[in-house]
Amino acid sequence: MDISKRVKKYFQGTPINVKLTRETDVFVERSDRVKFAKDNKADLFVSVHANAFNGKATGIETFYYSAANNPKVAESKALATYIQKRMLEAWKLPDRRVQSKSLQVIRENSMPATLIEVGFIDNAKDAQFIASPAHRETMAKAVFLGTLDYLYNYEGREDIMSFYTNNHATPSKKYH
Repeated sequence: MDISKRVKKYFQGTPINVKLTRETDVFVERSDRVKFAKDNKADLFVSVHANAFNGKATGIETFYYSAANNPKVAESKALATYIQKRMLEAWKLPDRRVQSKSLQVIRENSMPATLIEVGFIDNAKDAQFIASPAHRETMAKAVFLGTLDYLYNYEGREDIMSFYTNNHATPSKKYH
């Protein structure tokens, strides 16, 4: 949640309106997250998570859904790819790749949708990144820039160039 709140701050002052499904530490049902995005007529959906498995798994991975329910498969894959590239630059953890997976919050959405896993909270190395406010800030900026990269490279939005400049960054190369 802290990373999501930080991402939202990066978008303040831009014409891109960010809404969070939650702003306090309460559980929101997956179906309600999807409903929230649809009710708010979201253009993009990014679900931010910290993974857990067995204490040995490590790395960053990003998911999109590639079946008939989401008519935005190509867009979802592109969004996932741009964010994954920036997250890997930010934390330099192992690349667990961009993958297609049937996860409710991305499967049930009708807009470009991705679910990101910033690392494994039960892995000592990954957890050091997750626990650090400075690293969470770096990750938030990565998610922000990855989203800008998608808008710039995939959607052709040249009106966002000043947001790169304001954050001492440049667009990524084209990955789709």
